[in-house]
Amino acid sequence: QSVNRPERGKRHTMVKKSLQLNDAQFEAFVASANQHHHRLSTLRQQERKHLQQYFEHLIEDPTTPPDEALLGVVQDLQRQKIEVTYHHFQTIKKMLQPAQDVNFERFMRHVLRNVILHDQKGPPRPKRQ
Repeated sequence: QSVNRPERGKRHTMVKKSLQLNDAQFEAFVASANQHHHRLSTLRQQERKHLQQYFEHLIEDPTTPPDEALLGVVQDLQRQKIEVTYHHFQTIKKMLQPAQDVNFERFMRHVLRNVILHDQKGPPRPKRQ
């Protein structure tokens, strides 16, 4: 689920405070965060499309195995999402001054615990009728 712009703005402000970013760092962070958000949105859309095709096979032809190539594509998209996210945080770390390293460590521990490990969403569940 995409975070709307006002919520992203609040999150950006919280990151600025947490990492104690100066104005130039904050501007670079926002640019990186927007690029990261856009790239992940694109990858998630592609992933949903391929997951849908993979599972619709059960409806269309449940007697034959699903297309393993589709599963490979989904796995590659997962890998890309992880790599894009890692690169985003690597970019943030590179923009910091040495005195801000302790802030980054706390920030990343928070992100790892509360966002990366707790916000892993699989395919959407069907709506109950």
